[in-house]
Amino acid sequence: MTQKFPSGDGEYDQSIHDVSVVSSQNVTFNQTQIIQISVEEIKTRKFIVTSPYKGLKKFESEDKDRFFGRDQFLTGLVNELEQTNFVLLLGASGSGKSSVIRAGLIPWLVERQGSQLMNLVFTPDQDPFESLYASLLGNYKQSEAKIARVVKEDTLTQVVRSLKQQDSYWFILIDQFEELFTTTEPSKRDVFIKSLVQLVKTLDKVSDRSVKVVATMRADFLDRLSPYANLIKVTDQHRPIIAEMQLDELRLAIEQPAAHHGVVFEAGLVKQIIDDVQGQAGYLPLLQYTLNLLWETEVQSQSIEDRTLNISNYRQLGGVRGALQLHIDQIYGALSEPEKLAAQRIFLKLVSIGEDEESGTEWKPVRRRANRPEFSDSLEQTVLMELINQNLLVSNRATDSPESTIEIAHEALLISWTTLNTWIKENRQAITLRNRLNDDVEQWKKTKSPEDLWRGSKLERILELSRDLGFNRVLGGFSPVANQFINASKKLRDRQLRRTKIIAIVGFVLSGLATTAAIVATYQFQQAERGRMEQYAATAEALLANEQPVEALINSIAGVGLSKKWFVKFPNHPVPVSVQSSLLDTVRMNREENRLHHETGVTVVRVSKDGNYLATGDREGTIRLWDLHGHLIGQPLQHGQQSVEALAFSPDRQLLISGSEDGTLMRWNLEGKPIAIPFKDRHQGIVASIAFSSDGLQIASGGADTTVRLWDRQGNPINPFIVNEGYSINSVSFALNSNQILFCYGRRLGFWTLGNSLGEPLALESGMSPFSYNCVFSPDGSRIATSGSETVKLWNLEGKSIAILQGHQGYVSAVGFSSDNQKIVSGGADKTVRVWDLQGNQIGLPLRGHQRFITSVDFVSKDKQIVVSGSDDGSVRLWNLRDQSVGLVLSAGDKLVTAVAVSPNGKYFVTGSQEGMLHLWNANGSSIGTPFKGHQQEVTSVAFSPDNQTIVSGSLDQSVRLWHLNGSKIGQPLQHDAPVTSVAFSPDGKLIASGVFSRSEKDFKGRDGELWTGGNHTITLSNLQGKRIAPPFTGHYGSQASNNDKLMSVAFSLDGKYLVS
Repeated sequence: MTQKFPSGDGEYDQSIHDVSVVSSQNVTFNQTQIIQISVEEIKTRKFIVTSPYKGLKKFESEDKDRFFGRDQFLTGLVNELEQTNFVLLLGASGSGKSSVIRAGLIPWLVERQGSQLMNLVFTPDQDPFESLYASLLGNYKQSEAKIARVVKEDTLTQVVRSLKQQDSYWFILIDQFEELFTTTEPSKRDVFIKSLVQLVKTLDKVSDRSVKVVATMRADFLDRLSPYANLIKVTDQHRPIIAEMQLDELRLAIEQPAAHHGVVFEAGLVKQIIDDVQGQAGYLPLLQYTLNLLWETEVQSQSIEDRTLNISNYRQLGGVRGALQLHIDQIYGALSEPEKLAAQRIFLKLVSIGEDEESGTEWKPVRRRANRPEFSDSLEQTVLMELINQNLLVSNRATDSPESTIEIAHEALLISWTTLNTWIKENRQAITLRNRLNDDVEQWKKTKSPEDLWRGSKLERILELSRDLGFNRVLGGFSPVANQFINASKKLRDRQLRRTKIIAIVGFVLSGLATTAAIVATYQFQQAERGRMEQYAATAEALLANEQPVEALINSIAGVGLSKKWFVKFPNHPVPVSVQSSLLDTVRMNREENRLHHETGVTVVRVSKDGNYLATGDREGTIRLWDLHGHLIGQPLQHGQQSVEALAFSPDRQLLISGSEDGTLMRWNLEGKPIAIPFKDRHQGIVASIAFSSDGLQIASGGADTTVRLWDRQGNPINPFIVNEGYSINSVSFALNSNQILFCYGRRLGFWTLGNSLGEPLALESGMSPFSYNCVFSPDGSRIATSGSETVKLWNLEGKSIAILQGHQGYVSAVGFSSDNQKIVSGGADKTVRVWDLQGNQIGLPLRGHQRFITSVDFVSKDKQIVVSGSDDGSVRLWNLRDQSVGLVLSAGDKLVTAVAVSPNGKYFVTGSQEGMLHLWNANGSSIGTPFKGHQQEVTSVAFSPDNQTIVSGSLDQSVRLWHLNGSKIGQPLQHDAPVTSVAFSPDGKLIASGVFSRSEKDFKGRDGELWTGGNHTITLSNLQGKRIAPPFTGHYGSQASNNDKLMSVAFSLDGKYLVS
């Protein structure tokens, strides 16, 4: 059917949508021709005052008469279904995936199959089996449909076999398939995917074409399929992508619904709307929302009486790009302050964070379906009803029903409403933890099992969150049932701690009863073993609570090692939950990427501009250079015998300048060599801070002698130094233009414009802390950050306070900006590192692990996700701000893991243990095969060949062994005359280098000419047949102070020409 629409000054290209089947083999949706009829003819049609546009609501089957523009895609989709039983439809958020199925495909199936069609539509939610069951209840009795609730791999197949009539046609739509990866419990997700794959394979095997399954999924979740090879295989040729509409399709979608209601568009309006949406991602829901809003505005103002939608009203609404934002801001702005806070809590309860900790994928905000009882506050209930009435939220049934669920109307809100988007970013980690708790609470409500309660660090983190006033104010705290869950978890923790103490005492007493009967002895042994395991677990949890996550890991691994013996000896007695929990907790809590050690307190840490190098200084004058993997570059550098207090990399990364407690400054190259004598002048006291100008030509330093000094790259003074009013200079920083130096002293900020005398201190609006420890320019020169007593403050260049960052307990000794100017990192006396945004909001939880105060902090990586900190405890720590990036710790038997290597392709880990065995693991931490047995003593080093097929290991038993990945030995072991401390493959995989440590009685001449005895360390080069191809490499010797120094590591250069040890 076709129509023709001219306007007053041009033509309205419109057509009336029709669908028809051309043939049984090739299905085609009618390619509507564009013919033109008069505007007057449209206006003579019956005027329907209700809006023909959907807003943010989903298109459903009953909307088929106002769904336009997807004929061509539907034709392809129907033909796709003719070839397969399962289609995975992909598309961007807001691309119309659900609508094209619900309002396009399903109505066509109804027309074609008639009463034989059984239409089942559901979203996975927390339990996809439960969701399938609910979709069946409209057509089957509960007793018949309950088979769908069984969580088994053959459930979907059994549902079809048991319930489907022979002559019926089933269409199953699994909408929002990505919920499997964001909302569904992992165990049920895995079983459901297997059940879905089994159904598809069964249908294919018997050539049954009467059951069709379509799943819709956001395309940015496609990487989540990677662990499910069978799912990838069954959809491999059938993953169509719904693209943006073509211009003629878009014109149909805009004009046709209005034409059906007897209304046209003013000349030029359709073209402007099309221009506005071009290039805008996910525009379809925004388009529907804007057109619906435009229609309702015209109706309310009675402007629509002329049957024309006006361009002036469209522009007043803000167009497609601004209408949603403007309208929601108006709704939100009309709320009182308490109601606004309630609205924020409501929206954040309806958001989940779509991130995959195992795969390390990037986080994404997604809608969350919340149960009605989560909104228990009376004010929240009032605001909730208002938001539903405004069509921003939707409920699946009457909102006063406790069984109802609430969700955000459309994902477009998550992106298009900037206020909500900001709330999500600020509270992302708290949202993730709270939603994870709510999911576990739902499980606990069903079972009331102690096994479902939280333990260890998870419990401690949620308790910390419950005490956070900001969390309770902004996110509304926890629901009553969640608080019951938390209290039950606390009580269980307290009972376990008391039980652990009692068991330890009982075990000690029982151990002294030598005449106890055999059954008592067995019981005693069981309890002693349990006590040992639980003691490791308790120690791990205590270390976590005391902010020592890495040490906690070691105890957890030892506890799990004991649990393996327990399982063998007492197979009918479950391993204590506390042991399993402690390992999980310690792995999850370890956001630490690496730890670098000094012998004494670390006083300063600096990062090179390119983010590839770290420089650290300590209290004994030692400087160390590191790469970001924690490898030491060159030998430690010695800047005198007094504390190194300041370091700075040049922008070109050619120089490192160090400043000492003795007032001297020195230059070093990146090979770690001094390139000149100390600077030609010096401070008369501690050098507290050093900074390079942005062009790298000038160096500024500030010190305890109350002076700021300027130097060239060769260390020559180039200006008379500036003396302030008698306060030590704590920090210096160059402005972006290199012409001005910022420094802080006492409670003031000073500026020195080069070539001029010292100007007046910057008049700060609200004053600094009583004493300022640090001040720094942002990289773009627009802001200043100062740190002092318990706070970090942000200022503009006029001295006006921009934000106050509160959260530290005690003085804040270190502060720094990220390279994109958007984040701030701080550290202080409370031993925590904290990250903030520019509004003063803390990002995530504090980073804990240091045992003494923080002396230095900085951002490292280019993506601003790695933070480095140095502490007076002697450690330098790298922290990963991404929650999902948790280091994997593996256990091997009941002995400690002593060596680890990762295959070049990243698919495998191999570990060596204290008991002489090797274990192979996949990237998910699952053990592969049985342990590799052959070494008689501790494995000290392991390595993969470049082709990932061979493993080499070295041991204290003086041998080097080669292994296939299945654990079989290759050839005979290569014997050495001393313990092997390190092994490495050459880049071409043809040679193996092994290092050994031997204690010799030879005398060697020390540097001062004195004779002393040390260890002789050699390196051996062998081929893969175990034949040595060169004499041993010698040159490493033990120190005079100790005969225990070892040759620790060997490695080939990438080109295979050099060997470093």
